[in-house]
Amino acid sequence: LIAIDPEYAYFFSGLTLSEGHGNLGHIDHPGTPLQIVIAAIFRLLWIFRSSHGNYFEDLFLHPDLYLSVVNLTVTFLISSALYLAGKAFFSFTKSIWYGLLFQTAPFLPVLCYDIAGRILPELLLLIPVLLLSFFLIKYYFRSFDPSSYRNIMILAMISALGLSVKLSYLPLCIIPFLITPSLKRKSIFVAFTLCFFFLMAFPVTHHVSSFWKWITGLIIHSGRYGGGNANFIDLKEFFVNFNFFLHWEKPYLSILATTVSAFLVYLIILRRKSDKSFVLLTSGVLLASLLQIFIVCKHFAHHYLIPGMLLTPLLIF
Repeated sequence: LIAIDPEYAYFFSGLTLSEGHGNLGHIDHPGTPLQIVIAAIFRLLWIFRSSHGNYFEDLFLHPDLYLSVVNLTVTFLISSALYLAGKAFFSFTKSIWYGLLFQTAPFLPVLCYDIAGRILPELLLLIPVLLLSFFLIKYYFRSFDPSSYRNIMILAMISALGLSVKLSYLPLCIIPFLITPSLKRKSIFVAFTLCFFFLMAFPVTHHVSSFWKWITGLIIHSGRYGGGNANFIDLKEFFVNFNFFLHWEKPYLSILATTVSAFLVYLIILRRKSDKSFVLLTSGVLLASLLQIFIVCKHFAHHYLIPGMLLTPLLIF
């Protein structure tokens, strides 16, 4: 291991879950899918190590061994997701370049190289982002109807999965919300997303009040983790953080700025003949990306930008 935070927080959460206890102490992210993976790996690995003694003793004597197997499992899940995504995009678009483009999602953000080899929930964010991207491409080619209640449930499940991995996925929920027609269907999307979220992030249900306090603290206060003054945003700190991104994420910001400019030109030239589906889809992707940057600059942590940066293939597409 190269770090203990949040690796060992997830170690203990996974251990608690592997004992059949859903009342976890660590629900901030909330990171439930990763906790489930850890719990399953701990139990499966111990089947082959049961001769080494007590389950707890073996875990505490060899924590890095168990966590290294978790890391290998997460890497396998990501690799499998990329392989299946490539096949899915290729089979639908009949273009190998589009398949390869979306397979580059975790390799375009420089930050992803920093967290590779660690046990972080951000690593699993690739799965809901790829799923969302696939259905958005189908929507663009008129093969996915977001007015269908079945498809609304699919979008809600993907959104809930992303949120259960990490709350920093929230800006991406704007995209399915925008492409879903009518206020009634948008309300159904939101309701299903919340229901699926509490099912997928079930440990949160044991601490709803403290979880809500945590969320409101993040919104109201300008400091990290809900700390600082209750002034919503510290403008001085905000621009310091933004300058950091201007320096370290120039390729991503260049792609985003180019897409925004091209989209504005498209709207000006073809404002009356513009494709409504294209406008809604592009607006959603751009709004999600910009909101992601705003949130990260408000509560700085470089890895909070990952969900938005995983949308880079869509920006290029």
